[in-house]
Parts: sequence; structure tokens; C-alpha cells
Amino acid sequence: MKALQAEYAALLAEKKEAYAELRKARDEAQELLIVKANVDRILQNTERGGNAQEKGTVSFAANCALY
Repeated sequence: MKALQAEYAALLAEKKEAYAELRKARDEAQELLIVKANVDRILQNTERGGNAQEKGTVSFAANCALY
């Protein structure tokens, strides 16, 4: 019985560590998606030949501050 409890404790500790890594990876992935969206928005405005501020849209710096 003690062996099972020790194994359970070890597995639980491993699970907590793995979940922390998963949470970190999820946060990084979300941050990368935000950066990608910002870059896409900038490139889209550049391709149109317009300036984001001239069109009344939010600037890149202001957009980054929101996130």
C-alpha cells in the first residue's frame, strides 16, 4: 500500500510539473498569435499604401499597449 501511495505522489508531482509547462507553452503561443496579428495588420496597411494613423485606426504602439 505504501508503494502505491509513493507512486501516486510521484505521478502527481510529475503531473503538476507537466501542467505548468503546458500553461507556459499556451501563454507563449497566445502571445505569438497576437504578435502575428499585429504584423499582419501592419503589412496589410503597408500594402494598401496607407498610414494607419491617417485612416483613423489605432497605431501599432497603442495596439500593443492593449495586450
